[in-house]
Amino acid sequence: MPTPPINAALVATNRVSTVCDRYLEACRRHRPALAVNEWLFLCDVLGGDGDLLPRYTSRLRDSLVDGIHRKWDMDDGTAKSLLCRLEDQSFVEDMATIEVVDRYWGQDSSLPPQDALKLALG
Repeated sequence: MPTPPINAALVATNRVSTVCDRYLEACRRHRPALAVNEWLFLCDVLGGDGDLLPRYTSRLRDSLVDGIHRKWDMDDGTAKSLLCRLEDQSFVEDMATIEVVDRYWGQDSSLPPQDALKLALG
């Protein structure tokens, strides 16, 4: 039988695991359905910043001026439509979007972008 400190650590570890599982499931359920080039555009512009939630759509809006969306075969209208859809998302949808970007940048950097995205969307 484990000692009280070990038992407390096991309970805490189990609790953290449950919270992480719920978070990942919320992200899976609320991740927006975007085209591959839209995801790659987001990943390119947002990088692996980590603390993007409060400001990621303004960074995307600024990138439209620079034309980065064209690198990912998106015309101006498609990019503006994507931005409008993202601005209308709920907090949980934003969180799920940023989670994909973070997971994308957590992959092996030698992977082709489409392969890294596939793993990030896992």
